[in-house]
Amino acid sequence: MHPDDTIRAIFIEEVNENIEAVETGLIALEKNPEDQGAMNAVFRGMHTIKGGAGLAGLDVIGKIAHEFEDILEQIRSKGEEITNEIFSLLFAGLDVLKRMITENDLTGQELSGEITDLMERLSVYRTKDHPVTVHEPAAETTHTTMYKIEMSFVANTFETGTDPLMLLEELGESGEILASYFRPSGVPVLQAYEPQSCYLSWLIFLSSPKPLDTIYDVFIFVRDDNEINIETIDSTLEYWFGNNPQLENTLIDKYGFTVTEASSIVACQRAIGVTVIPKKLEAKEDNGSRLEVEKVEQINSIRVDTRKLEQMIDSMGELVIAQSRVKEVINVLGLERSKLNAVFNAFSEVDKIVRRVQEEVMSTSMVPIGPTFTRFQRMVRDLLNAQGKQGEFILEGSETELDRKVIEQVVDPLKHLLRNAIDHGLETPEQREIAGKDRVGRLVLRAYHKEGFVIIEVSDDGKGIDHNTVLEKAKDKGLVDSDAQLSAEEINHLLFHPGFSTAKEVSDLSGRGVGLDVVITNIQGLRGSVNVESEYGKGTTFRIRLPLTLAIIDGVIIRLSDQLFVVPTTAVSEFIKINTDDVHLVEGKGSVIDIRREFIPYIPLYKILQLEADYKTPAEGIVVILKEGEKRLAVLIDEILGHEQVVVKNVQDNLGVSAGMAGATILGDGRVSIIFDVSSLFGIARRYAQAL
Repeated sequence: MHPDDTIRAIFIEEVNENIEAVETGLIALEKNPEDQGAMNAVFRGMHTIKGGAGLAGLDVIGKIAHEFEDILEQIRSKGEEITNEIFSLLFAGLDVLKRMITENDLTGQELSGEITDLMERLSVYRTKDHPVTVHEPAAETTHTTMYKIEMSFVANTFETGTDPLMLLEELGESGEILASYFRPSGVPVLQAYEPQSCYLSWLIFLSSPKPLDTIYDVFIFVRDDNEINIETIDSTLEYWFGNNPQLENTLIDKYGFTVTEASSIVACQRAIGVTVIPKKLEAKEDNGSRLEVEKVEQINSIRVDTRKLEQMIDSMGELVIAQSRVKEVINVLGLERSKLNAVFNAFSEVDKIVRRVQEEVMSTSMVPIGPTFTRFQRMVRDLLNAQGKQGEFILEGSETELDRKVIEQVVDPLKHLLRNAIDHGLETPEQREIAGKDRVGRLVLRAYHKEGFVIIEVSDDGKGIDHNTVLEKAKDKGLVDSDAQLSAEEINHLLFHPGFSTAKEVSDLSGRGVGLDVVITNIQGLRGSVNVESEYGKGTTFRIRLPLTLAIIDGVIIRLSDQLFVVPTTAVSEFIKINTDDVHLVEGKGSVIDIRREFIPYIPLYKILQLEADYKTPAEGIVVILKEGEKRLAVLIDEILGHEQVVVKNVQDNLGVSAGMAGATILGDGRVSIIFDVSSLFGIARRYAQAL
């Protein structure tokens, strides 16, 4: 691959992250214009896009980013107010950048019309007569800081597209370079000299009104691989620009200049000092002590091709399967007990190592859900504005980690739920005021870990679900009998029926239920479940429950007749033996068992799977108590065969989404076994009981 293509590929890989950072910062600024952290984040993100586009030779993207940066700098430095018109313009510009990336129009040829229009609108705000409100800054706020900058580059820096002279030029845009000195560093003997390598280091003195973070941003693409040290020297100007006899020794001993070079530099510094050293330094300036050099944080991470990551995870799965096969072979060899114990003692150590390696491998695929959450901020903002509603969008648990593949597939369901909450949950400000609520609604997107699962909640404090309306609509559609009496949970579940809507007429924004069948189908495809809690007039919460990973799980192997099944360990509450007398029939609800004064729905598993079974009464077989959140279900099985790690194989491509089945696995003896989707089993059992 040509070096330019490599740089461009890296830019494309990173630019979306920067666009999201800018978008998130703008949304925060829209809520709180005084948020300097958000302003700096926006500026930093756009500055990064500009620098990356320059290195990648993408001039159009660089020009758009430069226009953005000019507007942001004008706002930041002059205290200008960001109007709604400017916010709309900046968001529109981000949309153009997004389209250039997603549509692979990096040169802007296909989007030339939109780009020309955008550039014309952006240029308006760089003139003195642009329509913004200017707040006069106080006279004493004008302040410049003196910086000492040390730059030292790796020999192959030119191969990465970095030109130190361009960095010097950009530093000059940040302030006034008072002096710049360079020296050879690490120059090899002539025979080993590489003309395309960099053998220079710089010592620079800069006067700038900009803060330290902004100066560091000039080096944002190079500071991880090179030595960039920046120090504020306001309190030590006499040392660097005065009649300091120690300066020459410092230049020789610390910076490697020759005696002749150091003498010349000292003379230059003293000449500059006439204009930069105040007559009297104020005592409050850190008592004349040197400020510590701010260290550049080293990021101990690398980017890895996701294909390599998936291959590593697949190999880990094959290792787990192979380990199970070896154990099975040992079991059938008929070894003496002493030898068998010795083998399994050795295997216990192998198990620990394999499990530790597996956890480390799987953790490489775990990523925080925060970036996925933040991408919804723009969508929520636009939907609220389009519908004339006011809402506070709150993100919680952004640090919660989830399998990368799960995160990729949960985006669309979350979009549907957020749209549903805004379209049909949150009321208009006037409606909320009449209902005695705050005019600004609350929409919360939250994630957290619980019992080996990740829970994602979408909550609103809107009008909630009218259960009577939902039930009547379900009766009209023939989804339930006309005399059916359903619980709130059962009514809520009706919303997920394909095509269900509470709207009287079809429109762009139909009633509760639109699109929710897509949500539950996608979530069940991830071995997850969706529950709804709602109080009419108060609000609604959709709760998604997802496994941490899709690759390897701990499972309990059970037998039913001659079939083996796997139940995820996290879904098993306990195994018990009960008597037939402990089973009670409840009219309209099927059978239940009484366990410690808790009545749990009960069903023989062979009946819902339509299989033969060795044992057909609880007194003969074993009862497994399954759990999902607070819900419990008792099922009858023939035998428990053991506990084992299993590799989950996707069967949807061949069999589609089958109720009750989360996937399949290969057991140690080579047989294929179905992995139960316990969430679906609860629904199957409920429908079976209602049909009795």
